[in-house]
Amino acid sequence: MLEINKELEDYILTHTENEEQVLKDLSRETHVKMLRPRMLSGHLQGKFLKMICQMMNPKRVLEIGTYTGYSAISMAMGTSDDCVIHTIDCNDELEYFTRKFIKQSGCENKIEFHIGEALDIIPKLEEDFVVENQGNENGLIKLKLLPLEPETGLVLAFVWVDPVKKMMAKTLVVDFYGNGNEVSMTNIEIDPEVDDAMFEFTPPKGVDVEDNTLSQ
Repeated sequence: MLEINKELEDYILTHTENEEQVLKDLSRETHVKMLRPRMLSGHLQGKFLKMICQMMNPKRVLEIGTYTGYSAISMAMGTSDDCVIHTIDCNDELEYFTRKFIKQSGCENKIEFHIGEALDIIPKLEEDFVVENQGNENGLIKLKLLPLEPETGLVLAFVWVDPVKKMMAKTLVVDFYGNGNEVSMTNIEIDPEVDDAMFEFTPPKGVDVEDNTLSQ
């Protein structure tokens, strides 16, 4: 695990674009009202995703795992008006909360929020991709995605999904020149035990905090 000390984190935040108010509100309400708020992408990760989108100027984005929408909104803020972000989450209890902030962000015209299993939803996204299930490969389900409107940076993609954890384990994106960019996620754990000392949250003045963990 990459550890960032307080001095380095302060330096990065000092030289990072300010967090938009809607994302500040989203982060605060997620920490106050939701279980497992550490799943939130947060300011630094959000700005990194926004920067990548500004550099690549994608027309289609596929995100597996929405949570409360911080990363989806961050990416939408870095894309053009004709981009569509498909973001998928299987937890329908988060839907109202997440849709509320997507609407508040002003990015609802770019974000398609899907509730359900990614393996069921991805093959139905045929307005963007022709999806072919290529079966099992080393215990993972392999999906081949052919964009209906290929771009220089994306003419073919593969996604490998863990059928047990229902999480994306690997992606491969191939560009017009035949170059492939592969990203693998290893040692993925669902809600692992993490030392509370690694996290610190100070609520703003006047905010009442309800500890939902007491009822667990």
